[in-house]
Amino acid sequence: MDVEQILKDIMNMSSAFNRRLKFSINYQLNEVIVKVVDAETDKVIREVPPEEIRRLHSRMKETIGLLFDKEI
Repeated sequence: MDVEQILKDIMNMSSAFNRRLKFSINYQLNEVIVKVVDAETDKVIREVPPEEIRRLHSRMKETIGLLFDKEI
């Protein structure tokens, strides 16, 4: 089973619970972001990984970049 079919199956299952899934990619952190959204209100119910974790990760990468200006 390929990734596209798996995503379609997940989307179909989530719609049974009146939820939508929104997928996006954070290219800076090289991560996939998944948001669970209420289909009626369009309100984000849950975000994976949480926004706070993504911000912390981004800040840590920036700090390390400032401390070390080249990779070994």
